[in-house]
Amino acid sequence: MSVQAVFNASYRALEDEGVRRMYRMLGLVPGTDFGVPLAAAISDVEEETAADHLDTLVGANLLQETGHERYGFHDLVRLHARDRAHEEGSLRERQGAIERLFDWYLAMSAVADLTVLPGRWRLGTYYSAGHRERLRRVAVFQGGEAALEWLEAERANLAALIEHAYQHGIHDAAWQICEAMWPLFLLHKHYNLWLRTHQIGLDAARACRNQKAEARMLVSLGYAHLSLGDYEAAVRECAEALRIDEETGHLLGQASALEYLGIAALRTNHPEPAIAYFARARAIDEQVDHPRGVAMMRRHLGDAHAQAGRYAAAIEEFAHALSFFAEHHEPYHEARTLTRLGNAYLHANSFDRAEDALGSALGIAGQTGARHEEAAVHVTLADLAARRGDQETERSHLDRAVEIFDELGVAQAEEIRRRLDSISTSTNDPDATPSR
Repeated sequence: MSVQAVFNASYRALEDEGVRRMYRMLGLVPGTDFGVPLAAAISDVEEETAADHLDTLVGANLLQETGHERYGFHDLVRLHARDRAHEEGSLRERQGAIERLFDWYLAMSAVADLTVLPGRWRLGTYYSAGHRERLRRVAVFQGGEAALEWLEAERANLAALIEHAYQHGIHDAAWQICEAMWPLFLLHKHYNLWLRTHQIGLDAARACRNQKAEARMLVSLGYAHLSLGDYEAAVRECAEALRIDEETGHLLGQASALEYLGIAALRTNHPEPAIAYFARARAIDEQVDHPRGVAMMRRHLGDAHAQAGRYAAAIEEFAHALSFFAEHHEPYHEARTLTRLGNAYLHANSFDRAEDALGSALGIAGQTGARHEEAAVHVTLADLAARRGDQETERSHLDRAVEIFDELGVAQAEEIRRRLDSISTSTNDPDATPSR
């Protein structure tokens, strides 16, 4: 008996049409695995019924458990389920399943995004006031960590959905899923996936002629390239986004593009142009009454003043930004601001204050899963240890930083390795002047 015949026999042996229908609908899911809520949504049944149907399919060897309350198909079985959907199900049934699939993922990812980063501005329709009650019915995450865990667990499925949406002309959904994945990429990086999904999102936004979404995808790509050290690409993308947002009069979009252009100027050691970009962005945020944006620009202005050696001005800007992020419960940005505040104190020779700020930053970064920020704190703590002449502590923090940077696949790892090598060389040199 052929493999196909075995699958057909197992499928025909299913007595409940509801189970057969779920099998067909799940064959249309482009991702790798799924849970009970998705199975319920795509089949339009209650979760209790969906759980029973999934158990039946597992018992029939048409589905396998991939983890706790997670299920998936063997590749050949998936093809069989998809074939059944096309041969036995109606076009209306398939279209309804795909609509429910996208609706569920767009709603869930929007809830996760809002939970992790509640204060940022968004374009997607699922963030509108008319959808808020719908989102509350879909899911409630017990804090940002749980929401981020969901995005991490679903990232392969979300990426597959973006590709499926673009390939099948569902362009609005493609860029909106990209927008909702922002907390995942901001905190966990996944640079290759970030670039791949957002290039598709950019193509999708252009395909549906949504200029605001096009600019949104461009600045998101720009930030990825900033993080990877490709400043030429970052400036090109953000400048194009600024041009588009100026043409459309989209002020918040202009502020975001100016922000990233300012960051690019900072990364290439041009603090004065950076200050000009951040000041323009801050003026826009004040004009549209966007206090979170104002806080972000104050932090960036602190970065620019610190780079220019104006540490007192930097500390003042960081303190204002920190107050906002702490009050509005944004731990990721609280950690980032504390890191910069600690660095400014370090350069102002306030070592104890630097240590306090950096210790708080390290704790918060670890709790939120902000791995890149955690590594950055370790580097700054290494700087503090070096200023104190404590090479053992300096090396310990650098070892931890390079380990994290390696996990993330970012270029900073090599720079830290060179620094570690120089420490080892000076330690082994009997004529080296001891640190004081």
